[in-house]
Amino acid sequence: MLLGYYLGEHNGEMQLCIVTSRGERVLPLVERYRAHPARILKPQYESMRLRSESQNVLFDQAIEAIRNRRVGCD
Repeated sequence: MLLGYYLGEHNGEMQLCIVTSRGERVLPLVERYRAHPARILKPQYESMRLRSESQNVLFDQAIEAIRNRRVGCD
């Protein structure tokens, strides 16, 4: 799940828009990745991973928006 990685400026807004626009069908996946973040496949990507606090904020925002049927890019 890309919510856990830094992909450039305004990463969070773009990722939240994409995830929340998919609605309730992705909610189980978002909750699962928040509880158990994906592992890094290659060591060079470790520096792109957000700190756990930042990851949790993005995952929580996505979960809340999906539950309240809000799209993050409105």
